[in-house]
Amino acid sequence: AAGLGLPAGSATASYTAVLLVSVAAADVTSGSPSASPIFLSSMTAADALVASAAQYYGTSGTPPNIFAARGSNAASPFVSVPKPETTWAVLVVDYNDTTRVVSLAVNQPDTFATATKTAAHLPGAGGYFEIGAHVNATASLRASKVGDLYLFEGSPLSNLLARTQISDLVAALKAEYSIV
Repeated sequence: AAGLGLPAGSATASYTAVLLVSVAAADVTSGSPSASPIFLSSMTAADALVASAAQYYGTSGTPPNIFAARGSNAASPFVSVPKPETTWAVLVVDYNDTTRVVSLAVNQPDTFATATKTAAHLPGAGGYFEIGAHVNATASLRASKVGDLYLFEGSPLSNLLARTQISDLVAALKAEYSIV
């Protein structure tokens, strides 16, 4: 399937997602941006794409072979981190709508790449998060995969207790999926 929508109202202005992803070989070698799988998207109630919260770009990326997070919308700037050589990877994506900072970490929750957006995240009433993106079937999850997904309302990275809990979650997921 191209996507799996979460309940209406699940998209919040600020959010943090911790998700396990596996990128298919065909997506790694793809030279086409339209074949870049969207792992998590934000949609309006009318099914319009608001933001590519977590995406992968193969040889078409700038730089290539990167995970990317756009935070509040589908426009640049975006934050990127190189894809590790592991089969599965743990992505930690955080978007703080108050500061408009999008943060991304891969396989660890301590060091984040960041970018500042100029636009707010506006999913609107009834907006929802979607695993994949049904509105973009060529950039869906037809080959690549999402394992476990934990989605949090708000941006817990500034809270020490919440950050510790995110760190514990990443460690448990790495152990479960045998990620070194």
